[in-house]
Amino acid sequence: MLRIDCDESGVPQIQPHVRVHWRHLERDDPGLDATRVLYAMQHRKSRRLLYLGKADFQTVAQRLKCRSKLGVWARIEEEVGYVASCTALLGEFEVAPGVRLTQQMLSDAESLLIMGEDPPGNRQCRKGRITRPGLCVACLGQWPGRARAYLDNDFDDEFFGNSRVNVWSSRWNR
Repeated sequence: MLRIDCDESGVPQIQPHVRVHWRHLERDDPGLDATRVLYAMQHRKSRRLLYLGKADFQTVAQRLKCRSKLGVWARIEEEVGYVASCTALLGEFEVAPGVRLTQQMLSDAESLLIMGEDPPGNRQCRKGRITRPGLCVACLGQWPGRARAYLDNDFDDEFFGNSRVNVWSSRWNR
């Protein structure tokens, strides 16, 4: 039987391995000008993840202010009631040697995290998505999610040993 070893923080050691380093964004933060990153909105007090998005062709600041997000913010306000008390987070990618951060990889990582966390502000990818079997997205730093790693797979349960505490698997949540 094959087993996955986990590092000291419970992140499985699988390739291709994508690590997303999360941190809070402040006003005038240079991270607001970043592209090819993920960003998230979190409630300050409850630390609940409200929305997760990607900034690929636009900066994080442009994505947060674009007209297409007006509906997202209204939906969060209506469903959850606390958009005004949110904080933004930036997720910067680190990929394994030999792995390129392509548009598709960025989209696959975003959709896997959305499916794993089910934020109320997201409509797409909450129940289904195009899969990339074997993709493991590890979230480090100030990530507010329930898991530290998200795996798109069809492995059996024994494959993970006792690492479920820190792993979310698409197989377990169908």
